[in-house]
Amino acid sequence: MLLCMSFVLQASIGLADTGSADDSGSVPSADTASTAVDTAVSIDSGGLGDTASASDTSTDTASASDTSTDTAMMLPGDDTADGGCAGSSTIKINELLVNPSGTDSGREWVELYNAGSTAVDLSSWSIEWGTSSFSSSASLDGSALEPGEYLLIGGSEVAAAHVVASLNLGNAGSSADGVRLVDCMGQPADTVIYGSSNPDEWLDDTGAVSVSLAERPGDDESMARGSDGLDTDQCGVDFLVEESPTPGAANAEDISGDSGTVEPGSCETAGLKINELMANPDGSDDGSEWLELYNPTAEAVSLDGWELESGTSSYSSTSLIGEGVWVPAGGFVVLGGSSATEVDTVIDLYLGNASTGADAVRLLDCDGAVIDTVLYGSANPEDWADDDGLVAVSIGSNPSEGSSLGRTEDGLDTNQCGDDFAVLSPSPGVSNSGGGEPGGCETGSLSIKINEVLPDPDGADAGLEFVELYNAGDDRVDLSGWGLDAATSSWGSSPDFVLPEGTKIGAGRYLLIASFAGADVNDGGQISLGNAGTGPDGLRLLDCVGAVQDTLLYAGAGDVAVDLLLDDAGDQGMAVMPGGDLSLGRVPNGADSDDCSVDFQTDMTPTPGAANSAGSTPADCVPGSLTVVVNEFLPNPESTDTNREFIELYNAGSETVQLGGWGIKAGTQDFDEDADFSFPGGASIAPGGFAVVAGIEIPEADFYLGDGNSFDLGNASTAPDGVQLVDCLGDAQDTVLYGGSGDPAMDLGLSDDLGAQTMATMPGENLTVGRYPDGVDSDTNDEDFFTNMPPSPGAANIRGGGGGGEEDTGGCGCGSSKDPGGGEPAPSATYAPLGAVLGLLSLVAMRRRED
Repeated sequence: MLLCMSFVLQASIGLADTGSADDSGSVPSADTASTAVDTAVSIDSGGLGDTASASDTSTDTASASDTSTDTAMMLPGDDTADGGCAGSSTIKINELLVNPSGTDSGREWVELYNAGSTAVDLSSWSIEWGTSSFSSSASLDGSALEPGEYLLIGGSEVAAAHVVASLNLGNAGSSADGVRLVDCMGQPADTVIYGSSNPDEWLDDTGAVSVSLAERPGDDESMARGSDGLDTDQCGVDFLVEESPTPGAANAEDISGDSGTVEPGSCETAGLKINELMANPDGSDDGSEWLELYNPTAEAVSLDGWELESGTSSYSSTSLIGEGVWVPAGGFVVLGGSSATEVDTVIDLYLGNASTGADAVRLLDCDGAVIDTVLYGSANPEDWADDDGLVAVSIGSNPSEGSSLGRTEDGLDTNQCGDDFAVLSPSPGVSNSGGGEPGGCETGSLSIKINEVLPDPDGADAGLEFVELYNAGDDRVDLSGWGLDAATSSWGSSPDFVLPEGTKIGAGRYLLIASFAGADVNDGGQISLGNAGTGPDGLRLLDCVGAVQDTLLYAGAGDVAVDLLLDDAGDQGMAVMPGGDLSLGRVPNGADSDDCSVDFQTDMTPTPGAANSAGSTPADCVPGSLTVVVNEFLPNPESTDTNREFIELYNAGSETVQLGGWGIKAGTQDFDEDADFSFPGGASIAPGGFAVVAGIEIPEADFYLGDGNSFDLGNASTAPDGVQLVDCLGDAQDTVLYGGSGDPAMDLGLSDDLGAQTMATMPGENLTVGRYPDGVDSDTNDEDFFTNMPPSPGAANIRGGGGGGEEDTGGCGCGSSKDPGGGEPAPSATYAPLGAVLGLLSLVAMRRRED
């Protein structure tokens, strides 16, 4: 048992950082560094071991007045000839947790172990730590340690701590950090240096610059000696990363199989679950996908010989997990690509995005038996089977870009994926459901921002308002128990809505709170934002203990403050109330000067759950990569031009391109700032596919003009005219200039993609200008386009005219034409229906398809 007296110890900074200036602007020396430690010690009979009082003379215990030669505990200087401290060579830093999941404050700990044969009094000993030098310390006054026992030094949230100290250990994020135990003579008794490199030249216990560093642990992992008290003075040899920390107890046995408790290759593992997966990372998926396994059993599981199979219509990809990978008892392992962060083991992983139907991934053990299956998407036309061997009727949701799909409770498995899984803020390697914080509460660090709100949707507000949060910090934050409070004249006594247990938001991530489909958190309509009709309204974010983390105030343009709502600076800086169905948003995302009039832009096109940008950027904005081109257009239809002109786009790339918010401009002297036609949200064009924008008399059109969308193609009668495709950011993707044969270029504000004025030749009536082959683009219009082509909207161009801007004399090029009716049909554009399209258009399109 420990001979530690029961106490509460509050430690303050003990050593000054010699690289920091004091209030006078000078750098304090080590001699002037503060060594003050405020210590409160209380003694009772419920301590960690037999307690000793000042008057105790028993031979069973030791005290300051003990004169017995049969002492069980030596005091400083009692038995060392050189004036050193008893136990300096036997007390070891045995295990330490420097990087708890979420906030570190109050949750770090260091465990000491007595590897000797006698008890040691730790009075006047201390723990020191730092990130470039040993700049902080905590006293161990009042502590003692029996042989073979442990002393746990931890923050206020460490329930089992014997010594409560304000630790602030480094995470060794860029270089090595250190922790050391200092004995009663001020000499290092034991030192742990951990991280990836040692540019600060930390010394080990031999007095040399340390070259053997303990491995930096991940979230909630500890560094532990392979055997209690083992010390070769080589931290990289002595310490292992422990996924299941054991504070105040013996370090876990090595799970490599040496203990004999777990045999490599064992397939008695039906309890393992696919707990969370990232199938659609932000940006490129290649190498960034990951998958988390969870082990709810009481024994570690070896994944030697195990596989992951995945596919979009059948299991077409196999990922070998490899040797030496273990899932700890009650713990997690994250498998993923080389570009994925927070991955324990890198594997080749290929997950589908379930863009149509459902995709699947399943885990196979070393005998080839299916252990767990996850299906996700919108439907199951492929007849994927669940773990019951039946065609699955319950499918997990298809997560949006940057969101993960995870079990609502770790390991929960009813074989109904639609019930078991939900779209989450990613939490690789930690619990989906438990919050992960002692007491279930992670207080704020002012990194979570109210990033965008929609206070006045078109029509009735109920069910359409939203609040978007953004994590501007570097760490994932557990928002369990945090609240949102909306106000029109004064703040309420409690939040209007409290975020549910398990709500998390990753660094640089967005969290959408609303009551409509697709929200990360459904508020059930409890948040009701004011419309600032009579004065400023507000919204504030509170952490789980009620501390204000962020405040938004907004009012009509020119309105003055008339009530008691204050912003985070104690002032009344107000954003401008947006118009109907438009939002307020921070630009750039997360920017916070505590003045809402500066940080927030008004009248933004809403981007719920995605980044804000200056101006009205559609929520599904995907900038272009110069793969979609203007492929064919009809500038001069027979008879009247109205409703008979068309422009055809072609996707020359290898991936589907989202066209939401993109536009087409038609110019006769210059291109207007605003597009003449804008693609609706949800519009897309497949690789090798066509998209036709036209008037209502063109039955092949994918998108019809009308309701504010129109273009008027010029006939180039007096000067070159042009057509330009721009993406949702307004950046030009393709520009075509055309004019009469032999017409000179005139500098009237129109230029091609190279800044010149190369021109295609204006065609005759009811004939088109088109690229041949489809999509060819050298950015030189007179080389890429043929004129007087027979119109082929939505199909491959037919070479009916001369190249190089020359007019056709009778279709002499038809012998080498492409047959639009032969081969496989071209992929078509997809789009969200325009509300303004007349019912008549649907009938026309339907009749075309029936024909």
